[in-house]
Amino acid sequence: MRTRVLTIAIFFLLIAWNGFCDNENPVGTITYLEGVSDISHNGASSAFANIKDPVYLGDRIRTKSYSKAEIEFGDKSILKLGPNTCVTIEEYKIDDKKTREHSRIKLTRGKVEAVVSKTGKPDTFVIETPNATGSVKGSDIFVFYQGGKTGVLVKEGKISVSNLSIPEKVVETMTGERVLVPFNAPPGEKQTFLDSEMKLHNRDVERFLLKKWLPKGEAQMNGVVTMSAGTARVYRKKSEDWQNTQQNDVLSEGDKIQTGEDGRIGIHLDNGNTVFLQSNTELAFETLRYDPSTGEYINTLESKYGKIKAIIEKRGKQSTFQIKTPLAICGPRGTIMYLDTTPTSTQAFYEGGQGLMISTITGQTAEIGAGQNSSADSSGAISIPIDTTNEQRNNLNQSWSGTEAIDGYSAPTASEGAFQQSLVSGGAQSVLPASEVGSDTMLASRPLDQVIFSETFSSATTASSVTTIYSGTLSYMVGGGFNAGTLDIALKSDGTWSGVITAGTINSNVSPSWSLTFKNYTTGDEVMVAGGNPGYATNTNGPIDWSATVQPANSFADSFDKQLSGSAIGQFAPSGAPNTYNGEMSGTWENYP
Repeated sequence: MRTRVLTIAIFFLLIAWNGFCDNENPVGTITYLEGVSDISHNGASSAFANIKDPVYLGDRIRTKSYSKAEIEFGDKSILKLGPNTCVTIEEYKIDDKKTREHSRIKLTRGKVEAVVSKTGKPDTFVIETPNATGSVKGSDIFVFYQGGKTGVLVKEGKISVSNLSIPEKVVETMTGERVLVPFNAPPGEKQTFLDSEMKLHNRDVERFLLKKWLPKGEAQMNGVVTMSAGTARVYRKKSEDWQNTQQNDVLSEGDKIQTGEDGRIGIHLDNGNTVFLQSNTELAFETLRYDPSTGEYINTLESKYGKIKAIIEKRGKQSTFQIKTPLAICGPRGTIMYLDTTPTSTQAFYEGGQGLMISTITGQTAEIGAGQNSSADSSGAISIPIDTTNEQRNNLNQSWSGTEAIDGYSAPTASEGAFQQSLVSGGAQSVLPASEVGSDTMLASRPLDQVIFSETFSSATTASSVTTIYSGTLSYMVGGGFNAGTLDIALKSDGTWSGVITAGTINSNVSPSWSLTFKNYTTGDEVMVAGGNPGYATNTNGPIDWSATVQPANSFADSFDKQLSGSAIGQFAPSGAPNTYNGEMSGTWENYP
């Protein structure tokens, strides 16, 4: 008897030990962070997430507003989290050969993209929301949960989707298709998604890191001192000591420059970019390269302390300009960037276009809009970007006034002119031609409120997630002032918008044409949705998919001064069911005529 009891005890001890080992061994790693995210291990208090943090079974990962994250699992599958997203790793079993045996990830809010490796068998990667479940059989799937509904879009592969409360109704969704799962109904009919939808989903999860790129057939470029006042010195790459610097001195890759208590200096690079240093500032030229055949370039500079102003000219898609400090990497996507670096913080201001700031301590990343600023501190945190005030702009203008004078600056040398000509021959995205290099027009002081947007940067803003310029809830009213539904809508500064419809108490006899007008009765803002599915009769048996268009003439014509256009998709619920109309909308906006 004693032997049997001992055997049973050892058996249960081994089971407990295996469970303990599974929880002790990480199933994945956080490989990318942008903005602010947190992680909770096994129900413990949440802590800020960092790149390279291990992810264990039972962990909950949350992204905040304007934030993104990526997790790479042991089988090389990748889970990308959009803003305001929460996931829990419920199950993830990988064998010794790094093959996935089974996994289950719970999405309780937000949006994810699952890039699933093919090392596991079909149906071994499951994404679950509060009302739906999907077994991924392909390699690239978007899943989002909002307003009690689950949406699935298949970029590549396929996924089996069902409502948790109605598991027998399964919809196989294939490449190029999307499906919506209502809160308490089976999945709707599959539909082909639009390219514009895919772009919106990609934008919510894709990385916005500064590119690490070196051009093919790379050649070195130089800089030239265009303005020098007070004390300034240079430490050249092959020099043994510091030397005084003056106007027309040529600076090369590997050189370092410093200004003293009374020093100020301006440096013009061969590609048209210009950098200005105030007193007590250090700047090193880490990488100055370009591709002679295309004009694409990479400028990587480093500053340990001081104040810098960078004016960035037109550039190609592959070109990169960034300044590294002890606490952050800062890259402008627009015309002007101001940096103020101290031992405890780096503050960046962006004008004429957006920018990016990455903490060198935690890897946290923030997109900073045009006319905004943000700071990185010694703890690795990056502040939420805020609008630059008029007072701050005035202070910047005053502190930098006079630094851009170019008296005494000589024209580029023959080699520099050749570089400029190669940029011109590189295509429409090249920088200014050699005849304009060093001209008063390009280097003249431009007040912050008069910065002109170039075509390159205007189009570049559509390639990344940008700021929300309007968000609110509009109402659909019926007789007697009864609120029969809502439209939650958000407009982005890149000219796109999206919304979610939840509307009920509507006649379920679907006519060939119909319309709903959602309105803010205080401001007058309104959006009209009009659609029609000819041939539909009284809806008594089940949900019916619908599609619609947004009518520009009746959209945001009053207080907001914007005009919307786009499309909507959704479902009619059966007669007598609540929330008769459910759907999602997206499109573009323009200023009202």
